[in-house]
Amino acid sequence: MKTRNILVIAAVACALVLGGLWLLQFRMLRSHTVEEHTIATFSTGSNEASTRRGVGVDLVVAGQGALAQQLRRALVAQLEATPAFGQVTLLDSAPERAAGFGLIVELAEPQLLWTPVYARATSTAKVTFSMDGNLSWCDQAAVAMQPGDGPWVRGEVRLTDTSWGLSTLPGYRRLLAESLAAGIVKGLTGVVNGS
Repeated sequence: MKTRNILVIAAVACALVLGGLWLLQFRMLRSHTVEEHTIATFSTGSNEASTRRGVGVDLVVAGQGALAQQLRRALVAQLEATPAFGQVTLLDSAPERAAGFGLIVELAEPQLLWTPVYARATSTAKVTFSMDGNLSWCDQAAVAMQPGDGPWVRGEVRLTDTSWGLSTLPGYRRLLAESLAAGIVKGLTGVVNGS
């Protein structure tokens, strides 16, 4: 009888520890992450919008699932930590004109293989950014600009990751979201700072 009680207590303790690690998004990983981005910038030359800094960002992240939720949180944190962007307002859908900068991120369904000791993923995000707040062009295949428009950015960030170690699935998704957000912010910071 004592052995059975000890086994039950050990099983409950193990379940509590694993549940706690899951909720805390535990990860202790060694990762190899490759981030590739392509960005096209459209501009009609010198205009007032190209000198704006820290005016705030209206952000829309289109995508379903836990990775999209993690990406929303990571983008808000990283954009607000970058002085060039300022305060971030998270929106459900894209406005015709944003109050400050306008940023739309469309997250494709990731290809994800996860086990507690090994994970591999490929994720792609399409990025549309407007320094003048005009987002009316984002759904158009051809971009038609008027004098004084822009700079506008259209691009894609592709992330490929292979990780070994111990991780929960939420912890691995958080790693992917933070890496993807860092790639997006890195690409846009160069545009905002004019480099």
